[in-house]
Amino acid sequence: MNESLANVVAKLQKTEHYPSLFAKAFGEPKITGEYILKALSQFQLTLVSADAKYDQMKRGELEFSEQEQKAMLCFWKIVIVATASPSFPIIASPIMACL
Repeated sequence: MNESLANVVAKLQKTEHYPSLFAKAFGEPKITGEYILKALSQFQLTLVSADAKYDQMKRGELEFSEQEQKAMLCFWKIVIVATASPSFPIIASPIMACL
């Protein structure tokens, strides 16, 4: 966190194992910011779940409990406030959107 891409590249180039991993992935041991971003984007694609409890609820396979329903509604209120209000960053607490 709070690290420049150039510094990350420099740090990874100094390691023993990352150049060989980049060679396997990209055909050369050179580590670049572009390669790092491509690798991260591919990794992030693996984090998508299609069978979480929310997914099951959306498909009608189960129902949320009352507490889960309230939490979901609170979440969507926060999303709406965050995307609709230019002053959202100065709200004392996002939870206020649920009141």
